[in-house]
Amino acid sequence: MGASVGAVIIIRKERKLVDHFRGIGAVSPDTARTLAQLGVDQHIAWRRLVDLAVLRSTPAGAWYLDEPSLHAITPV
Repeated sequence: MGASVGAVIIIRKERKLVDHFRGIGAVSPDTARTLAQLGVDQHIAWRRLVDLAVLRSTPAGAWYLDEPSLHAITPV
């Protein structure tokens, strides 16, 4: 049961990160933001979304939400 609770917490944090990226408009390479501009912690939810290519970095080091990648891993 503890693992289930942990998974739920991580999923909530991932959703919060996704909502944050959408809220500030960091949804393409052209609208990507730096870590300082994002103001988020790079915790486990961040690392999971980066590993899944949902959060991507630009060559300049800015970050954005890749909606197609998010939709590819999100159950309908």
